[in-house]
Amino acid sequence: MIPINHLIRLLCVLCSQKDGTLQTTSSLAFTASVYDNGRTFKCYAENSVTRFENMKPMIESMTIEVLYPPIVTMKPENITVNETEDFIVFCDYEANPATLTKVEWYRDDKELILTDDHYEGGITEQTALTVKNSTSSDMGSYKCVLDNNVGSSNSEDVVQVSVLCKYWKLDTLSWLNDGLIIEN
Repeated sequence: MIPINHLIRLLCVLCSQKDGTLQTTSSLAFTASVYDNGRTFKCYAENSVTRFENMKPMIESMTIEVLYPPIVTMKPENITVNETEDFIVFCDYEANPATLTKVEWYRDDKELILTDDHYEGGITEQTALTVKNSTSSDMGSYKCVLDNNVGSSNSEDVVQVSVLCKYWKLDTLSWLNDGLIIEN
């Protein structure tokens, strides 16, 4: 297992001994990235002795595992709901190791205190956050921060939530003047 941004050096050595001893060495060095995780590298080696003896080239392969912090994606881009409706903000991620150690949610850059009566999820086992019975105080820009054993990350994008206030229909409207109804 190799941490992200560390130098990887793969070494391939071929030793041929019948008659003249000959050793062929090749190396590949690069900085580990997320995209290298799970990739298999193969070394095909031959030298003048193996060719003269009609030997098959030596083939060695190695699959590398790169450890990296969560790469976070928020969705949807915008949410508009009516007051009292529930809504869900998704915090998807890719990481190695995939197991999260911590999840934090923020609205307008202030950490949310996730109470069971108003929120569901937003935890390591279920990163998506459900806001129940929304009110105008739930409006704002939402983002999540995820941690694993390698590090902490948040998405560069946010989910903008708008909550439309609920209007009540009035059955009657009366105008008063000094406590007396003047018009219905």
